[in-house]
Amino acid sequence: MAITALAEDFTVDKITYEITSQHTVSIVSADSTIQSANLTPTVTHQGITYSVREIDENAFSECDSLKSVIIPWSVVSVRPFSFSSCPSLSSIIVDSNNPRYDSRENCNAIIETYTNTIIKACANTTIPNTVNSIGAVSFAGLELVEIEIPDNVTDIAEGAFMNCNNLRAVVIGNGVTTIGDYAFNDCSAVVSEFVDDNPEEMQRQILASSKMDENIFKLLTSEEEALIDSALQAELGLTLANVQYMRPNVIAMIYEMTVRERVLKSQMGDMAMDSYFQVAGSELGKAVYGLETVDDHLKMLLRS
Repeated sequence: MAITALAEDFTVDKITYEITSQHTVSIVSADSTIQSANLTPTVTHQGITYSVREIDENAFSECDSLKSVIIPWSVVSVRPFSFSSCPSLSSIIVDSNNPRYDSRENCNAIIETYTNTIIKACANTTIPNTVNSIGAVSFAGLELVEIEIPDNVTDIAEGAFMNCNNLRAVVIGNGVTTIGDYAFNDCSAVVSEFVDDNPEEMQRQILASSKMDENIFKLLTSEEEALIDSALQAELGLTLANVQYMRPNVIAMIYEMTVRERVLKSQMGDMAMDSYFQVAGSELGKAVYGLETVDDHLKMLLRS
């Protein structure tokens, strides 16, 4: 009986494959000088033809010269960070017969078809209106200057745009309800602004989210209540009765905003706060990052 040794590596056209079964391989690495990865559905080694099924994590990582990628119909698994740190990547095409991934509307991205999630983008990616999610680290480290996220997108996953150091303008559609941790981490060219598109709904949600349970046990003595009440009236024009069930971070935020407005008043004049941020951002050579939904505002305001 013939015994086939698996987990053997071999290289063809600067791409290294690992044999995973008698008939399949995965791509595990590539030469850092590779410029074009026109991947084929099959690859032949020592007279045996294998189906290319997977692109492993970090397979093309730090291929600085890589400009274009073609994903064949045979690939059914593209692992996270498969194409991380590929600053020159500008073209991504998925074979139209691929059962799991697509690059619809010539979007220059790898989209997981059944979840409508972008899992890998490049600097030339445009996000189709049919996409629902921006996958984790999918745009991370790209030389983006601006990006528009359509209304159909509901989720921006963790680290989606992290380390996009040149990102200056972000338009987030009204459908976004979740922004993951570090989604825009180290995007140093971006300044943030609150866009008050529905003030009544915003006020309702902020009030509901900022209050503690009214059945909490009373902790302050009468003397402490009087001292805090006096300080609140002097600094904020509020009484303890106004804020006694508010979360501590909300009270701190109100205090910070009140003091900040006093300090900035001489600089702002009659200018609205959002306009002030726009002008300040322009003077610093930075763009303004707008949060378009009430949920995003709450996440920022309440640090939840």
